[in-house]
Amino acid sequence: MTLSRVIEALLFSAQKPLSVRELTETIRGAGAEDEFSPNEFARVREAEVAAALEQLKIENIEQQRAFQLNERAEGWQLASDPKYAQWVRQLFPTPKPARLSAPALETLAIIAYRQPITRADVEAVRGVNIDGVPQTLMPNVEELRTRHLPKAPRPAAETGASTSAGTTDSG
Repeated sequence: MTLSRVIEALLFSAQKPLSVRELTETIRGAGAEDEFSPNEFARVREAEVAAALEQLKIENIEQQRAFQLNERAEGWQLASDPKYAQWVRQLFPTPKPARLSAPALETLAIIAYRQPITRADVEAVRGVNIDGVPQTLMPNVEELRTRHLPKAPRPAAETGASTSAGTTDSG
């Protein structure tokens, strides 16, 4: 067992980049509660961990591994080599955008055309109750902002109604 392999195992298992200090503390703390499994790296220094990281990085490059060791601002991290991106990308398909129903699209068109508009005005134009439609239009505020869909209702002081709606690009 080498220090490089211990570091490699830690980086492989980590959910986030690990700094040299975090790696050193983790390595030193291993086996502290188990007296039958001595930790041969209990006295490792940060300089030794840093040197082992550099050695591991060089080994991965020389052996043309499918992953590489990257140093980031937050620490060190194992990542797949970019030349394998087309295959790795298949593990993470892009989410399909949510489709709006016909009533939601109709309500959206009314809001966009007549903004700012109150709920009562939208219902008067559509001729039906729109109870479920606003919830359909506003599940993810950030996405709605980028798509110029309705923003959160605001008081409609000029009409005396409780709220009004408009699109995010209402200029």
